[in-house]
Amino acid sequence: MKSAVVALAGALVLVASAALAALSGPMQHPWKITHEDGSSFVVTFHDDGTYTTDGPIHGTWAMKGKQMCVTRSTGESNCMDYKADAKPGDSYKSEDAAKKPVTITILN
Repeated sequence: MKSAVVALAGALVLVASAALAALSGPMQHPWKITHEDGSSFVVTFHDDGTYTTDGPIHGTWAMKGKQMCVTRSTGESNCMDYKADAKPGDSYKSEDAAKKPVTITILN
């Protein structure tokens, strides 16, 4: 019985560690997503695998290898290369969930 409790406690620590580690690197900061027409919105990632914006867009995210995949609540989805070394102030080109070109800027 004692070994089962220890194993369960160990498993809970691993799960908690994974949740805490889920928002590492640039995901700890909001992202400004700017479309080619100049319109933009800010995305905030949450450690429960969801994201929200300062507009009507929201959905889920998941890491798949070195890619971050997002799915909007409307069903559009896309995977993009995850720039794990990006820091506040960095910008790079990518595509949004609707596969439209965007510039991602990591905010403070």
